[in-house]
Amino acid sequence: MSSPKIRAFLDTNVLLQYLRGKPELQRMFTPDVEDKVTFAVNPVVLQELLLAGGSAREQIDLAKIAAHLEVLSAEALGSPEILRRLRELRNNAAHANDLMILASSRHCDVLLTYDRDLLALGKIAEVESETPEEFLEDLQIAS
Repeated sequence: MSSPKIRAFLDTNVLLQYLRGKPELQRMFTPDVEDKVTFAVNPVVLQELLLAGGSAREQIDLAKIAAHLEVLSAEALGSPEILRRLRELRNNAAHANDLMILASSRHCDVLLTYDRDLLALGKIAEVESETPEEFLEDLQIAS
């Protein structure tokens, strides 16, 4: 019997680095990784991707990654427990988008990000968080 897939939430900065060709991330959506991992995002990440492309005057090709992503529903943000934790984190001067990302990532096994604030807030929010390179290395698939 195969083990259940890991559900990994991808922060915007990870997807941007992948789309920009960061070598360490190019194995992320390969079959050997996707056999073990389901990658998820929320509407905030998709919006940030589109805005990042516009501000940098670069073309963000969502079609390149869309088939590899599960888009989590915004309904996941509404549980009383998650709202309570968000109110606690709000006092740490976290950006609203980061709080939405943390809330969504609570429905995953791990949050993959380069954002130092999110990495730190992940501990407070009881969300396992690490860089994608650390994650891929843990899977023993790092290049």
